[in-house]
Amino acid sequence: MLSYHEIVNDSIAGVPFSVAYCPLCNTAYVFSRKVNFKDKNYMLKFGTSGMLRMSNLVMWDEQTETWWQHIDGAGLVGKLAGAKLKILPSKIISLNNFIQFYPDGKVMMPVKDANYETHYTINNYIHYDSIGVKKPFLFFKEVDKRLPAMEYVISVENKNIVNIYPLSILQSEGVINDQIGAIDIVLFYNDDMISNLDTKHISKGRRIGSGTVFNAAINGKTLSFRTFKNNFIDNETNSIWNFVGECIDGEYKGEKLQPIVYGFDFAFAWLAFHPESIVYKKNLLKRTTYNIHRIMSILDRNELKSTLSLLFYYICQYIIENGLF
Repeated sequence: MLSYHEIVNDSIAGVPFSVAYCPLCNTAYVFSRKVNFKDKNYMLKFGTSGMLRMSNLVMWDEQTETWWQHIDGAGLVGKLAGAKLKILPSKIISLNNFIQFYPDGKVMMPVKDANYETHYTINNYIHYDSIGVKKPFLFFKEVDKRLPAMEYVISVENKNIVNIYPLSILQSEGVINDQIGAIDIVLFYNDDMISNLDTKHISKGRRIGSGTVFNAAINGKTLSFRTFKNNFIDNETNSIWNFVGECIDGEYKGEKLQPIVYGFDFAFAWLAFHPESIVYKKNLLKRTTYNIHRIMSILDRNELKSTLSLLFYYICQYIIENGLF
């Protein structure tokens, strides 16, 4: 639905928000509709301006007619130029995942009228997200060479630090433990989501999967994670966690990881607006050192033998995966 309408204004439990999606950049964010600017409060309702900037959707609000950049919520032109919309934490997951993890959740559904098939089941950007696409639509700058233009990336910001994680790496690793500034974070991968920008009929799009991002600390203790069957397990307590950050078994059962605001964007778009971004690279040696450090911190001397076994395993893994034999 958002591929067609792009913006929806709504509220939940008294919290007014706007969900906005730009198919050309695959940017999807949830913004608070409350804005405080120059000591004045505003309640806004957003719509599409019909304009693009570096291929990215430019929104407008009905109350002040300010134009807003979708990818970062910045006020561009108008009464609220210079203001910044607050991005609310949200998860970009498949409908199947939503139904699985939030069985009582509500789903916005279109009226099945004569335009239903054309508006909501057909993709107007066939094969647009192909990794072979070199020049994105209505993007006239040079594409950042660090990543393919249409690489899906998960973007995370903390103050002045911006990290992006290529989806292809998260796909291969299943989970990424990392730091951004002083915050330990974890990224989980699930393979259920399909592309809505692939085939003509959206339901037949190829499977790309998606990621979720959380603060890795809970109750003041930092955890590190690895994949475990269709879920994730922390190395510190062997508690089991699901894709949406809920502990379903173990010491922390019933606890939830704090969600981190993140984006799920095309690389060309994110890097055009945030050229300072640090691109995460698969670094087995760094990951191995991190995992060993975390495991060593929770083991006592009686478990030294198992620690050395794990150390040997990780060293062998590094040698094999990097062809150093």
